[in-house]
Amino acid sequence: MSGERFQRLVFCVVLLVAVPMAAAEMITFKFDGVIDVVDDENNVLDGAVQVGSPFTGVYTFDSDTADAWPDDLQRGRYDSPGPTMNLTIGGLEVVVESGNAKINVANDFYGSDIYRVGGTQSFMAGDLVIQEMGFKLEDPTGSALDSDVLPVRPPNLTDYAQRWFGILGEKTGVGGFKFWGEPASLVLIPEPATFVLISGAALVVGRRRRFI
Repeated sequence: MSGERFQRLVFCVVLLVAVPMAAAEMITFKFDGVIDVVDDENNVLDGAVQVGSPFTGVYTFDSDTADAWPDDLQRGRYDSPGPTMNLTIGGLEVVVESGNAKINVANDFYGSDIYRVGGTQSFMAGDLVIQEMGFKLEDPTGSALDSDVLPVRPPNLTDYAQRWFGILGEKTGVGGFKFWGEPASLVLIPEPATFVLISGAALVVGRRRRFI
């Protein structure tokens, strides 16, 4: 088989495998920014989060997650399953399990478009009680979104005048805390399986070239 025909065969196989995978897949977004405000008068966080601390959030969700409010054409709630989240804020790390987070999408709801990932259900993160946390984008002009369908590509931050990430919590018997900042980026992290598939194809093609 000629080198050119072999390459075509390899890429056809890649497409045949990758296209069905794209129909329903685990999607990961990553956002980051800097904390602007910290309210921790009882030093619950022991200085782990300060004004200027960088934050990073990575969350993964199923592209096939059903809308829990299918009859509401302006608001969508995607929480079965909800996303998993890994948050790093300065020296604080918070892991959010699927049952403690959801994705909300609102289209032209009281004139605004809203995209929110997070939750208001309390859960433990080490010795801290996280009472509310979230990543939220809001466009008061109602022009950022076309529907309340779950986005499978990262929303464009420049389409949203209001951008926010924050956490509210407490340590039992010590006191409460809260902090927030403005996300500076939101990007898609390609699925590792896709990388392996494409890299494998490229490796095979490369080896084939060396022996042709």
